[in-house]
Amino acid sequence: KDASSFLNRAESKYRLNNFVDAVGDFSKAIDINPDSFSLNFRGCAKQQLGQLEESIKDYIRAYTLDNKNIIAIRNSGIAKALLKDHQGAIDDFTKALEIDPECNISLFNRGKAKAELKDHQGAIDDFTKA
Repeated sequence: KDASSFLNRAESKYRLNNFVDAVGDFSKAIDINPDSFSLNFRGCAKQQLGQLEESIKDYIRAYTLDNKNIIAIRNSGIAKALLKDHQGAIDDFTKALEIDPECNISLFNRGKAKAELKDHQGAIDDFTKA
């Protein structure tokens, strides 16, 4: 089979909230053709399963393959925030903002992470920009 067959099936399973099987099919697609899109989506499925460290690995690999993939680096920041790695989350959201300085999602999430680290003025600045 080619990667697109597994990818299509994985996307369908993901949309049906069948994350375990989606991870399996994304993995098969990635084995054939490791691309940024598939890695990001597999990371999302792993995140839904609570596998945050593993999801971050996929997001970082996706971003490494395509350093304009703002969604992958933003997803990494969200997963890091869930793990209480707020500085790591800030770093990822800052990378996302380097790609798209007007990204309100990245500004808002970076502000939340700054607030967790008691950088209240930094949080207010990000929330105001968002």
